[in-house]
Amino acid sequence: MAYLSLISLFIITLLCGMLAYIIQKKLDNSIKLFLSFSGAFLLATCVIHLLPEVFKHEDLNIAPFILLGFFLQILIEYISQGVEHGHIHSPHDSAKFPLFIFLGLCFHAFTEGLPLADIQFNNMLSSPLYWGILLHKLPIVIVMISLFSAYRVNTFFSILGLLVFSILAPLGGFVGDMINDLSENNIIPYFLAISTGIFLHISTVILFETSHNHKFNFMKFLFILIGGLLAVFLL
Repeated sequence: MAYLSLISLFIITLLCGMLAYIIQKKLDNSIKLFLSFSGAFLLATCVIHLLPEVFKHEDLNIAPFILLGFFLQILIEYISQGVEHGHIHSPHDSAKFPLFIFLGLCFHAFTEGLPLADIQFNNMLSSPLYWGILLHKLPIVIVMISLFSAYRVNTFFSILGLLVFSILAPLGGFVGDMINDLSENNIIPYFLAISTGIFLHISTVILFETSHNHKFNFMKFLFILIGGLLAVFLL
C-alpha cells in the first residue's frame, strides 16, 4: 500500500482544520456550498467509479456489504447527530466537549478509510476512493471545528480533537492493510463495498438537504454541477 496517500490525507485534513479554526467565521457562509460540492462529487464517484470497481469481483457476494455500509451510516448518525452533512446542534448547558458526537465522526472516518489499504503509490492521485475521502473529509473537518466553537471547547481540546480525527481515516487504511495481510483471501473489496454504501448515504442526504424548503438556489446548483462533473472528467 502507499503510505504516502495516508500521510497526505492526514496532513491535508489537519491543515484544513487548522485553517478553519483560524478563519472560522469567514467559512460559516460557504460551508453549505462546499458540502453541496462534496456531496455531488461523492455521488458521482460512487456511481461512475466505485460501484463498477466493487461489482467487477463477480465471484464475491458483494452487494450485501454495500447495504451494510448504507445502514451502518444511519446508525453512526444517531451518535454523530448528522454533523457529517452540516448539522450543528448548539448545547443547552455549560461548555463541554461533545464526546459522543465526536466518537460518531471518528468511527465514520475510520470505517471509510479501511479500503485505502488497496491504494498503491503509482495510482494514488488517480484513485477515486482517495479523492472521494479527501473531498468528503475537508467540509466535515470544517463543520467539526464549528461544532467545537458552538460547544465552547478550549483550544487544547479542539486541536487534540482535530489531530485524532485527522489520523483516523489513514489509521483505517493501515488497519485494513494489516487485516488483509492476515486473511487468507483478499477482503479489500468488502471494505470498499462498505465505504461505498457509506458514501451513497452521505452524498444523497447532503444533496436532499441542499434545497431549503424545496426552493431553487443557483449557487448550490452550480456547486453540485461542478462537483459531479469533476468526478466524471477528473478521475
